[in-house]
Amino acid sequence: MLHELLLALHGHHGSIFSLHQSGSTPKMRVNAALSLFHPAEVKILNALLEVGTEYWRLQEFVRRHRDHQQQQQHSRHRPLEMKASIHALGSANPDHHLCGLYVEALCHGLEIVLEPYRCDSLPLNHLSS
Repeated sequence: MLHELLLALHGHHGSIFSLHQSGSTPKMRVNAALSLFHPAEVKILNALLEVGTEYWRLQEFVRRHRDHQQQQQHSRHRPLEMKASIHALGSANPDHHLCGLYVEALCHGLEIVLEPYRCDSLPLNHLSS
């Protein structure tokens, strides 16, 4: 189970730690259908999964907007205006994409800031073997 937890902390959900819709944003939680854990363990694991959920959300933001930036660079038709407004940040609609140099810089900055998290959590995988 420790391997699954480490994967979840890297943003990979599965059958033990799955995505559940909580309000407008999905969150990783211990699968309620499993009766393997004591309620106190579920509470602790769900608290840890908050970190994995936030990491997953940041990675999804970077992936979605970086992919959109790359698609725009390769297309012949460049949009004359932004395709999304500030309201798209809270939108669950995957068709909303932010574009521009600020978004590109934000994505790049997020990658730099998340790198220590990735590097620090990789050695944990060797400890669990």
